[in-house]
Amino acid sequence: MIRWMKKNLTFSLIFFLLCLEVGVRFTGMYTTFSEDSKGNFWFEWAHERDSVIYAFPANEDFEMDIGDTVFQYAINELGYREKEMPLRSEPSAQRIFVVGDSFTEGNGADYHNSWTRRLEARVHMIHPEAEFYVCGISGLDPHYAWASIKNLLLAYKPTHIITTVNDSDFDDQIIRGGYSRFQPDGSVKYRPAPWFLPAYRFSHIVRMFAHEFLDYDYFLIRRNNRETQRAEVADSIAQCLRDINELCVKNEVKFMAVIHPVPHSICYESELVKSEVLALNPHSFDFPVIRMYQPLKQAMIGPDCTSFHWKQDSHFNGKGYQLFASLLYDKIQEEYPGFWEVNQASADLVQLLDE
Repeated sequence: MIRWMKKNLTFSLIFFLLCLEVGVRFTGMYTTFSEDSKGNFWFEWAHERDSVIYAFPANEDFEMDIGDTVFQYAINELGYREKEMPLRSEPSAQRIFVVGDSFTEGNGADYHNSWTRRLEARVHMIHPEAEFYVCGISGLDPHYAWASIKNLLLAYKPTHIITTVNDSDFDDQIIRGGYSRFQPDGSVKYRPAPWFLPAYRFSHIVRMFAHEFLDYDYFLIRRNNRETQRAEVADSIAQCLRDINELCVKNEVKFMAVIHPVPHSICYESELVKSEVLALNPHSFDFPVIRMYQPLKQAMIGPDCTSFHWKQDSHFNGKGYQLFASLLYDKIQEEYPGFWEVNQASADLVQLLDE
């Protein structure tokens, strides 16, 4: 009798859990961002890089499906969505490298409609000889930017480097760590994943338990120390930007950091949910920094706010990138009008070589 009761109790429990799993899945409440936008389960811990250079496979062509539409990608020899980047023995006139993540890559628009291409068109009105190269890839953060600049890009003799920072970099660093991710043997090792991640992948009940009872957010970061983590990450990112500037100064390269929010953090802002990049506001820098939060907030006001980005993944669309480039150009001209000029030492060297 007892054995029969245990058997039935076990069967009932299994049946209940299966029904609960189906019910929770049906609500869609715990579907991950990657599942919702790209249809597959994806978390950073399972995608550690085998090199400090964060880039696409070189010389590949493929389609980028962002859920709402598909864009064609042609990758160059360095692994960027860009034209060929020839080596130069010495810097040319303006040779501007823009280093960042998917927003710099231009995810959500075709090649000619990224904000870098739009900015390039504006700069060409005063410096038609300037060369722009997009060194952006989805997932790159400031520490990977530092590694790529140091170990790869400086060899290509840029005269200017612009590095971008946005909200997603905060989550990336909490998962990856800062410089600690770079191992002595040249490999990359991230911080340990949550212990429940394997079960989280397959069970929406586990996801519900993690979010509702263990207080994890949808990046699997504990909410109870989020403010402390955000301040620590802001300190780390700020120092990384200073380190990139130091590299640039040593190589006579002009450096600028562009700090911007992602569109949804503006459109869906509340007292409890604000852009992560605001944590960088207390930091001061001795190199050019453009903070794009206020310009975008003022421009993306009202019911038209969501027309600047894709609903699926919150990347800017062509309209949004055009707005971003226009606001950025105006801010640079207002705050650092001489930025596009070449460093005098580099200009003198180019003139000497020409003679």
